[in-house]
Amino acid sequence: AVLESVANALADKGFALFVMNRLKDALDACEEVAGRFGKSENPAVLQSVAMALAIKGLALAALNRFQDALDAFEEMVGRFGESEDPPVLRSVAMGLATKGAALAAMNRFQDALDVFEEMVGRFGESEDPVVLGSVAMVLSTKGFVLAGMSRPEEALDACNEAIRRLGEDGVPKALQPAAVAFAFKGLALAAMNRLQEALDACDEAMRWLGEDDVPNILQPAAMAFAVKGEVLGKLNRPRDALAAYDEMMRRLGEDELPAFGMWIEEALLGKAQMELKCERYDAAAATAGRMLEQRRTESPENRSRGHLIRAMATVAGEDVSGPVDERRAGRCERDVEAALAILPEVVPLPRECLLALTFCSFALGPKRMCELINASPSSTLLLPLATALERELGLDPRVAREVEEVAEDIRRHLVMLKEAVPMAFGRWAVASPVAVQSERMDD
Repeated sequence: AVLESVANALADKGFALFVMNRLKDALDACEEVAGRFGKSENPAVLQSVAMALAIKGLALAALNRFQDALDAFEEMVGRFGESEDPPVLRSVAMGLATKGAALAAMNRFQDALDVFEEMVGRFGESEDPVVLGSVAMVLSTKGFVLAGMSRPEEALDACNEAIRRLGEDGVPKALQPAAVAFAFKGLALAAMNRLQEALDACDEAMRWLGEDDVPNILQPAAMAFAVKGEVLGKLNRPRDALAAYDEMMRRLGEDELPAFGMWIEEALLGKAQMELKCERYDAAAATAGRMLEQRRTESPENRSRGHLIRAMATVAGEDVSGPVDERRAGRCERDVEAALAILPEVVPLPRECLLALTFCSFALGPKRMCELINASPSSTLLLPLATALERELGLDPRVAREVEEVAEDIRRHLVMLKEAVPMAFGRWAVASPVAVQSERMDD
């Protein structure tokens, strides 16, 4: 009985430390449980061991140590996966749910979907409220993964199934899964351009969350606010989007929990884009710079977006009918070079990157932009853009038909951009890039 009490106390300590965001201390407590009681054959003690291994995996995943988290879950499922003991099964269900999420974070999307299917197949009919919450979380995370794979209809179905399983009023221990389900439902609806419904889903997620500030509630709050900001941006409500991003940062405070990293980066990038749209150029450059300096994740897409947003914001307030400030042009060029070095890692290449580089050519001039592209690892990737800019310079490069078609599409966009940019960015683009470059070459 004494051993059972000690093992249970240590496992509870690990869970409490995890909830308090003291992740390394939580890992130490869980390691102590496994080290002292891992070989026990006492069923009551083994419940604590299974719980400790599950919490260990959760803490490692929260620290972005995804491979270590997978190893912990493999150990736990391998040892306890066939158990019929309800407390142990709760730990197994939680472990499988987080294992799938860790695989998704490692971009192993099909492996993640396979784990989700396994978990729902095994535990989907459970009436245990804790297991039900894990099943709902799995379905919601499946929706997030499917949305990221450009399968929004399937994503919406998965999130709706999670909500259905929780019931209209949910269950007491399923508040977090319900909030996550509605947040990811908003993401799927936004991908389908059903923007008002997406906004309603985000608001529903926030209704479930209230003002609680414990870490396991803050994470779905971060998700909901990030999605809401993105949706408001698509609805052309940039100031409301900024308010959503600011509220998200207020709720998170200065929290350094790595699990929030992706959502904080998305929020900072979204906020910078909205500041750009509101003609708050210095603020946009500062926000993008903050994201780049924090390096919360090593996402190539986010880092390239950050550099390109800062590049645009640096020169967006300049009047290009006259000489562009050399210091601003130099900062813009450095960010463009940094983005060009990263873009080969971004697959597929987002259209927004091409538009941002096209925009920056207004400040740097098409000749200099071509030189930067051709000297970078992205030269082949950006051949259509370089071709379009060379045509702007009066050159006639020979390219394949496929490149020719994309290049002509970019040149058409250049014409539209010359007309649209002044409306979107104040005094920007009074003159064409060719005229500005000609002035520079004459000088």
